Amino acid sequence: MPKILPLEIYVVIYPMKTSFEYFHDRNGERIVKYLGRTDHLSDDLLLILNYLGINYDGKIPHSNKTQHRTWREHVRWKPIRSYLVKKYQRDIELYREIERSMKGLEERESDNS
Repeated sequence: MPKILPLEIYVVIYPMKTSFEYFHDRNGERIVKYLGRTDHLSDDLLLILNYLGINYDGKIPHSNKTQHRTWREHVRWKPIRSYLVKKYQRDIELYREIERSMKGLEERESDNS
């Protein structure tokens, strides 16, 4: 479908489930205790495992090595960009929360070193 329609139109009509919905119950309570950032999956997973007291020295294989453009480059039309920011506001806040929690784990890790 995205190959038929321009991305700006596709994102408006596609009923995509948000990340917030995957990680929260119907009451809005987060049901997943630890979330890592997919763009830092290997590093974040090692931090989480270490925090939980699980010793793992391996690496996670990474097969998708494409460089992704920022969302501003994908959606250049400002009205659609504003619509998407509003539609995914809870996701944006979730990503910020994840980033803060991972920085907290990194700080604890460096304090324990």
